[in-house]
Amino acid sequence: MLRTGVTPSITEEVREAVLQDRELALIVGGPPCQGFSWAGRQRADDRRNDEIVCFAQTVLSLRPMAFVMENVRGILSHGAAELDAARLALADSYSVAEPQLLGAVDYGVPQARERMFLIGVRRDIDVLLEPVTPLDEACPTVSEAIGDLPAAVPGAEGDARGIPFTTEPESQFAKELRGRERAADDRYGTPVWDERYCTNAVPPRHGNAVRRRFANVRRGERDPVSRVQRLDPEGVSSTIRAGTSSEYGGRSAPRPIHPFEDRVLTTRECARLQSFPDWYLFHPTKWHGNQQVGNAVPPRVARAVGRHVGRMLQLDAAMQGCEPGEREDTLIADDFAGAPWLPRGEER
Repeated sequence: MLRTGVTPSITEEVREAVLQDRELALIVGGPPCQGFSWAGRQRADDRRNDEIVCFAQTVLSLRPMAFVMENVRGILSHGAAELDAARLALADSYSVAEPQLLGAVDYGVPQARERMFLIGVRRDIDVLLEPVTPLDEACPTVSEAIGDLPAAVPGAEGDARGIPFTTEPESQFAKELRGRERAADDRYGTPVWDERYCTNAVPPRHGNAVRRRFANVRRGERDPVSRVQRLDPEGVSSTIRAGTSSEYGGRSAPRPIHPFEDRVLTTRECARLQSFPDWYLFHPTKWHGNQQVGNAVPPRVARAVGRHVGRMLQLDAAMQGCEPGEREDTLIADDFAGAPWLPRGEER
């Protein structure tokens, strides 16, 4: 049974508008996870926890061929009741696999990040549910991921276009994210963008005392005050976190310290360590941009899961890319309205 008191996610009008006599292949969702996260307050009464069941309602209403739900690993303990309720509600109509923890490093993402994935296929479709398998390739290092990005030091603010690139990418990972090369299994259409400029690279504004303190932190060790870790250039990053919205305290998540510079990472560096291509544009205000990156599923993990489901459903022939097109900035114009490119204030 679905939990009582949870508002249905899909109205009949929305259902008809989405379906339009078509069959959906897949619904993918990542219900809010802060109530279950090990890094959060793990509040059992967090109303966002109910979105797990709302996601199940959405799937049952739209009846896609398959669904994928992503969440933090903490849901397996702190959110077990909500997860069990959702799985029970789906069980009559869907074959639901056991929850699977996927590590980002196993899919070419240089970050120690584990997330839970729940995959289900409609019972009238005769397929064998199998776990997502890791990639058989080495994961890039922090240095290979961000080594070609421009230095983000005071005075390197750039302008609304970003900071000019001055170094060519060397690693395969960086070449693909800069758009110099393309992975064989990429199926997306790359927007037209000005590849001369690195966006979302505004340097953090630390005070001198903070910089002096960071200067004494060795690679792999933590700052004694902020507890943020300086990254090892030959290792992978610690988990890139999102922080919380103003409704839940407005806390900015601590970012790791750059392996060579005495500052925390920029939004673009965090995005690289999540495997976002450089043509992705995030909110120019650092707090919001960092939250967008930290909340996201790393694209390379998402690609692996998507291809896994596509193969199960035998949709490989339909999984084709599209022609490149202009990036539609008007879609985010309202979000950017009034947001300064160079935020004021000192980060600590």
